[in-house]
Amino acid sequence: MSREKKFLCALLSICIIMYFIPAAFADGTIEMQIGRYGTPNYGYDGELIITVLSGLPELPTQFGSFCLELDEPISAGINYNAVINTEAIKGGEATSDPLSPKTAWLYDQYLTGAITFSDDYDATQFQYAVWALEDEIAPGYDVGNGIYWNSVAADYYNAAMASDWQDIGNIRVLNMGTAANNYCYQDILAPIPEPATIFLLTLGGLILIKRK
Repeated sequence: MSREKKFLCALLSICIIMYFIPAAFADGTIEMQIGRYGTPNYGYDGELIITVLSGLPELPTQFGSFCLELDEPISAGINYNAVINTEAIKGGEATSDPLSPKTAWLYDQYLTGAITFSDDYDATQFQYAVWALEDEIAPGYDVGNGIYWNSVAADYYNAAMASDWQDIGNIRVLNMGTAANNYCYQDILAPIPEPATIFLLTLGGLILIKRK
Protein backbone atom coordinates (compact mmCIF):
# COMPACT_ATOMS: atom_id res chain seq x y z
CA MET A 1 0.00 0.00 0.00
CA SER A 2 1.38 3.42 -0.97
CA ARG A 3 2.21 6.06 1.62
CA GLU A 4 -0.68 8.21 0.37
CA LYS A 5 -3.18 5.38 0.81
CA LYS A 6 -1.83 4.60 4.26
CA PHE A 7 -2.18 8.26 5.17
CA LEU A 8 -5.78 8.40 3.97
CA CYS A 9 -6.66 5.20 5.82
CA ALA A 10 -5.14 6.58 9.02
CA LEU A 11 -7.01 9.85 8.55
CA LEU A 12 -10.32 8.08 8.04
CA SER A 13 -9.83 5.82 11.06
CA ILE A 14 -8.90 8.67 13.38
CA CYS A 15 -11.75 10.88 12.21
CA ILE A 16 -14.26 8.07 12.76
CA ILE A 17 -12.95 7.61 16.29
CA MET A 18 -12.95 11.36 16.93
CA TYR A 19 -16.52 11.66 15.74
CA PHE A 20 -17.71 9.47 18.56
CA ILE A 21 -15.63 11.12 21.31
CA PRO A 22 -18.41 13.54 22.37
CA ALA A 23 -20.66 10.55 23.10
CA ALA A 24 -18.09 9.01 25.43
CA PHE A 25 -17.97 9.75 29.14
CA ALA A 26 -14.92 11.42 30.64
CA ASP A 27 -14.04 11.44 34.30
CA GLY A 28 -11.23 12.73 36.46
CA THR A 29 -10.47 15.52 38.90
CA ILE A 30 -11.24 19.13 38.09
CA GLU A 31 -9.85 22.25 39.75
CA MET A 32 -11.72 25.40 38.91
CA GLN A 33 -12.57 28.94 39.87
CA ILE A 34 -16.20 30.02 39.98
CA GLY A 35 -17.32 33.55 39.23
CA ARG A 36 -20.76 35.03 38.79
CA TYR A 37 -22.42 37.65 36.66
CA GLY A 38 -23.30 40.31 39.21
CA THR A 39 -24.94 39.30 42.45
CA PRO A 40 -27.53 36.50 42.34
CA ASN A 41 -31.04 37.66 43.20
CA TYR A 42 -32.77 36.25 46.26
CA GLY A 43 -29.85 33.97 47.09
CA TYR A 44 -30.11 31.91 43.89
CA ASP A 45 -27.29 31.44 41.45
CA GLY A 46 -27.51 32.87 37.99
CA GLU A 47 -24.72 32.68 35.46
CA LEU A 48 -21.62 30.84 36.68
CA ILE A 49 -18.31 31.68 35.02
CA ILE A 50 -16.21 28.52 35.23
CA THR A 51 -12.43 28.74 34.80
CA VAL A 52 -10.85 25.29 34.57
CA LEU A 53 -7.40 25.37 36.18
CA SER A 54 -6.60 21.70 35.67
CA GLY A 55 -8.23 18.42 34.72
CA LEU A 56 -10.79 17.27 32.15
CA PRO A 57 -9.18 18.63 28.94
CA GLU A 58 -12.45 17.97 27.10
CA LEU A 59 -13.81 21.18 28.63
CA PRO A 60 -13.03 24.73 27.45
CA THR A 61 -10.63 26.66 29.67
CA GLN A 62 -13.44 29.05 30.52
CA PHE A 63 -17.16 28.85 29.95
CA GLY A 64 -20.43 30.10 31.35
CA SER A 65 -22.73 27.61 33.01
CA PHE A 66 -25.89 27.11 35.06
CA CYS A 67 -26.91 24.65 37.76
CA LEU A 68 -29.16 21.74 36.87
CA GLU A 69 -30.13 20.69 40.39
CA LEU A 70 -32.02 23.06 42.69
CA ASP A 71 -30.74 21.81 46.05
CA GLU A 72 -27.11 20.90 45.35
CA PRO A 73 -24.58 23.62 46.28
CA ILE A 74 -21.33 24.41 44.50
CA SER A 75 -18.35 26.14 46.10
CA ALA A 76 -15.24 27.89 44.84
CA GLY A 77 -11.72 26.80 45.79
CA ILE A 78 -12.47 23.07 45.89
CA ASN A 79 -11.07 20.26 43.76
CA TYR A 80 -13.98 18.12 42.63
CA ASN A 81 -13.99 14.62 41.30
CA ALA A 82 -16.05 14.95 38.15
CA VAL A 83 -17.56 13.08 35.24
CA ILE A 84 -18.87 14.46 31.95
CA ASN A 85 -21.89 12.65 30.56
CA THR A 86 -25.44 13.12 29.28
CA GLU A 87 -27.30 12.97 32.57
CA ALA A 88 -27.38 14.14 36.15
CA ILE A 89 -26.34 11.15 38.21
CA LYS A 90 -29.06 10.43 40.76
CA GLY A 91 -30.46 13.85 39.84
CA GLY A 92 -33.79 13.42 41.58
CA GLU A 93 -34.32 10.05 39.93
CA ALA A 94 -33.72 6.46 41.04
CA THR A 95 -30.72 6.11 38.75
CA SER A 96 -30.18 9.23 36.66
CA ASP A 97 -31.88 12.24 35.14
CA PRO A 98 -31.07 12.62 31.41
CA LEU A 99 -30.45 16.13 30.14
CA SER A 100 -33.48 17.47 28.28
CA PRO A 101 -32.97 18.48 24.62
CA LYS A 102 -35.00 21.60 25.45
CA THR A 103 -32.47 22.58 28.12
CA ALA A 104 -29.63 21.83 25.72
CA TRP A 105 -31.22 24.09 23.11
CA LEU A 106 -31.64 26.96 25.57
CA TYR A 107 -28.04 26.65 26.77
CA ASP A 108 -26.83 26.51 23.15
CA GLN A 109 -28.62 29.81 22.51
CA TYR A 110 -26.68 31.29 25.41
CA LEU A 111 -23.36 29.85 24.22
CA THR A 112 -23.79 31.17 20.68
CA GLY A 113 -24.75 34.66 21.86
CA ALA A 114 -28.36 34.47 20.70
CA ILE A 115 -29.27 35.08 24.35
CA THR A 116 -27.39 37.71 26.36
CA PHE A 117 -28.05 39.20 29.77
CA SER A 118 -28.34 42.88 30.52
CA ASP A 119 -27.93 42.26 34.25
CA ASP A 120 -27.81 39.54 36.87
CA TYR A 121 -31.61 39.59 37.12
CA ASP A 122 -31.89 38.24 33.57
CA ALA A 123 -29.31 35.58 34.41
CA THR A 124 -31.37 34.49 37.42
CA GLN A 125 -34.49 34.25 35.26
CA PHE A 126 -32.53 32.10 32.80
CA GLN A 127 -31.59 29.82 35.69
CA TYR A 128 -35.25 29.51 36.65
CA ALA A 129 -36.08 28.48 33.07
CA VAL A 130 -33.38 25.80 33.18
CA TRP A 131 -34.75 24.42 36.45
CA ALA A 132 -38.28 24.39 35.02
CA LEU A 133 -37.14 22.57 31.88
CA GLU A 134 -35.39 20.01 34.09
CA ASP A 135 -38.51 19.59 36.27
CA GLU A 136 -36.75 20.98 39.33
CA ILE A 137 -39.46 23.61 39.75
CA ALA A 138 -42.87 24.23 38.24
CA PRO A 139 -42.82 27.11 35.76
CA GLY A 140 -44.30 30.15 37.44
CA TYR A 141 -44.01 32.54 40.35
CA ASP A 142 -43.54 30.68 43.65
CA VAL A 143 -42.53 33.11 46.36
CA GLY A 144 -43.02 30.44 49.01
CA ASN A 145 -40.02 28.58 47.59
CA GLY A 146 -38.11 31.74 46.71
CA ILE A 147 -38.77 31.55 42.95
CA TYR A 148 -39.47 35.07 41.69
CA TRP A 149 -40.40 33.99 38.16
CA ASN A 150 -41.49 36.65 35.69
CA SER A 151 -42.00 37.21 31.95
CA VAL A 152 -38.25 36.96 31.24
CA ALA A 153 -38.11 33.41 32.57
CA ALA A 154 -41.36 32.63 30.79
CA ASP A 155 -39.93 33.84 27.47
CA TYR A 156 -36.83 31.64 27.90
CA TYR A 157 -38.93 28.66 28.90
CA ASN A 158 -41.49 29.02 26.10
CA ALA A 159 -38.80 29.48 23.46
CA ALA A 160 -37.09 26.29 24.62
CA MET A 161 -40.34 24.33 24.67
CA ALA A 162 -41.02 25.47 21.09
CA SER A 163 -37.59 24.39 19.84
CA ASP A 164 -37.28 21.39 17.54
CA TRP A 165 -34.20 19.85 19.12
CA GLN A 166 -34.55 16.08 19.48
CA ASP A 167 -31.12 15.47 21.03
CA ILE A 168 -28.63 17.40 23.15
CA GLY A 169 -26.01 18.12 20.48
CA ASN A 170 -22.64 18.96 22.01
CA ILE A 171 -24.10 19.95 25.40
CA ARG A 172 -23.21 17.76 28.36
CA VAL A 173 -23.60 17.54 32.13
CA LEU A 174 -20.63 18.06 34.42
CA ASN A 175 -21.37 15.98 37.53
CA MET A 176 -19.18 16.91 40.50
CA GLY A 177 -18.61 15.18 43.81
CA THR A 178 -17.40 11.64 44.38
CA ALA A 179 -18.46 8.25 43.08
CA ALA A 180 -19.41 7.32 46.65
CA ASN A 181 -21.97 10.14 46.91
CA ASN A 182 -23.12 9.81 43.27
CA TYR A 183 -21.39 13.07 42.30
CA CYS A 184 -24.14 14.93 44.13
CA TYR A 185 -22.33 18.17 44.99
CA GLN A 186 -23.74 19.77 41.85
CA ASP A 187 -24.47 19.13 38.20
CA ILE A 188 -23.90 21.98 35.76
CA LEU A 189 -24.17 22.47 32.01
CA ALA A 190 -20.99 22.24 29.95
CA PRO A 191 -20.10 22.48 26.24
CA ILE A 192 -17.72 20.07 24.52
CA PRO A 193 -16.15 20.40 21.05
CA GLU A 194 -18.41 19.48 18.17
CA PRO A 195 -17.37 16.57 15.91
CA ALA A 196 -16.71 18.99 13.05
CA THR A 197 -14.27 20.96 15.19
CA ILE A 198 -12.49 17.79 16.26
CA PHE A 199 -12.35 16.65 12.63
CA LEU A 200 -10.73 19.88 11.45
CA LEU A 201 -8.17 19.85 14.25
CA THR A 202 -7.32 16.23 13.53
CA LEU A 203 -7.09 16.85 9.79
CA GLY A 204 -4.81 19.83 10.29
CA GLY A 205 -2.52 17.86 12.57
CA LEU A 206 -2.27 14.94 10.16
CA ILE A 207 -1.52 17.25 7.22
CA LEU A 208 1.31 18.83 9.21
CA ILE A 209 2.66 15.39 10.05
CA LYS A 210 2.51 14.35 6.40
CA ARG A 211 4.35 17.46 5.26
CA LYS A 212 7.11 16.80 7.77
